[in-house]
Amino acid sequence: MVDYALAFSMRSESYTVSSALQTWHQVYTVYQNRRAFAIQRHLDRVQYDALLKWRIHLRTTLKRLKQAQIVEKFFLQRRFLKVWTAKFEERQRLKKLKGLEICRVRVFMKGKFSAFMIYPTTSLMIS
Repeated sequence: MVDYALAFSMRSESYTVSSALQTWHQVYTVYQNRRAFAIQRHLDRVQYDALLKWRIHLRTTLKRLKQAQIVEKFFLQRRFLKVWTAKFEERQRLKKLKGLEICRVRVFMKGKFSAFMIYPTTSLMIS
């Protein structure tokens, strides 16, 4: 189309035609610049939107990762607490068992000593 316009401008010598052709060429250049600007703006907008979506996705992924770390830490603490509670209860049971054994030994020894004390005193009394 530009070639036809240039050919037409070479053929005619009138000022009106030349002026109209220059005006058309200026308008055409403006339209080309607007089109190039619109394409560049569209590409920039598409790139910005893609980057925004990626950043939002990354942010949600990081939030999920942080939440998963918090949950993992919670379960780990819970497991440690259960282990610690089991060990504590085992120590309590062992203390009670040891106390019970000491009581049984006392009762046994008290019974033995009292029996031992009774027999010698009676044997002394007889003689």
